[in-house]
Formats: sequence, C-alpha cells, structure tokens
Amino acid sequence: MIVGDLNNIEEKLKANKYMIKAIEFLSDKQKLAELPVGKTEIDENNVFALIQEYPLKEFNESMWEAHKKYYDIHFIIRGTEDIAVKNITAMKNVTEYNEAGDYWLFKGDIDKVITLNKEQFVLFYPEDVHQPGLMNSETKSNNALKKVVVKVLI
Repeated sequence: MIVGDLNNIEEKLKANKYMIKAIEFLSDKQKLAELPVGKTEIDENNVFALIQEYPLKEFNESMWEAHKKYYDIHFIIRGTEDIAVKNITAMKNVTEYNEAGDYWLFKGDIDKVITLNKEQFVLFYPEDVHQPGLMNSETKSNNALKKVVVKVLI
C-alpha cells in the first residue's frame, strides 16, 4: 500500500508501464471534477477509472474486498473518506474469487484505518484487503464524497 499526494507518485510507480497513464489521468484535477459517475476508459482494459459518489457507512455496513488482476488507486476528488486496510493473510474470505469482476470478499476486524482527504490517494496491492467508504467523526455530518478508483493492470 502507498498513501500520499500526487507530487511524488511518479517516482514510486514507474516500474509498471500502465501506471504512467493512470498518473497522467489523475493529474488533470479539473477534468476529474467534471467527470460523471461511471466508468471512464483510459487505455482499454489495461487502465480504466470508476468515478463514484456514495454515502459513507459505518464499518459493520460494508465488506472487505481485494483484487488480483488490478492495482486499485483511490483518489479523493471531493470530501473525506476512511478506508480500513488489513493484510490478506489475516483475513477470512467469505466468497470465492470472482475472476470476471476481479474481486473477492472477506471478513475480519479492523487493523488499520487511513483517512483520505481531497486530492490524496492510496494505492492498494493484491495483498491489501480494504474496506472503503467508511465515515468518521468529521464525515458523519458531511457526506459529500466524490472519488475515482483507477484500475491498473498488474
């Protein structure tokens, strides 16, 4: 997992040939703010973005998820979001891996929570089981979250 802002992401991620396209896409903040909810193609199925707006939830209202084929880059366009994170070896899967959707679901206790604010990102590797969309004391009264999840082929 890598957490930060876009200022130093390029140096950390240039080993994957598709990451540069993801970084270029995320760098146009004005364009991101204007994109409608839904899927945006960047480089066919190698890199694509999912623009999302949703109400934040309590921890027990969501499921943990992980992916095998794609890295997940979560980037906050507007608002604040907590995301629980735990290593896959400490989790119990509750579904088999869904290859078509590139996900499987898990259950487990919270180990670590990261808070993402506007223009911050987190990159999840396949071993990073995560539960996005969580509220905290600050976000209970402000649910105006808009984010993009960029899927980058491993």
